[in-house]
Amino acid sequence: TSAHHINAWPNPAKDRINFQLPLNEMPLRIEVVDMLGATEHVIAEGNSIATNQLAAGAYTARIHTAGKVFTARFIKQ
Repeated sequence: TSAHHINAWPNPAKDRINFQLPLNEMPLRIEVVDMLGATEHVIAEGNSIATNQLAAGAYTARIHTAGKVFTARFIKQ
């Protein structure tokens, strides 16, 4: 599956970040990867995740839906 880039806000994030998925796309799993390639444990709540447990830095989120993978880059303050 190819990745599609989507927007994330607020960016930079403090406590929570939201992802703008296309209509009719529901997230099944959200992975967050830091700049070193380590996967961070996050809990998805709909189209958003809590970011308060993440260290400050740059991250890439991979949002898996039924048939696609979307990516969004964001900064955690």
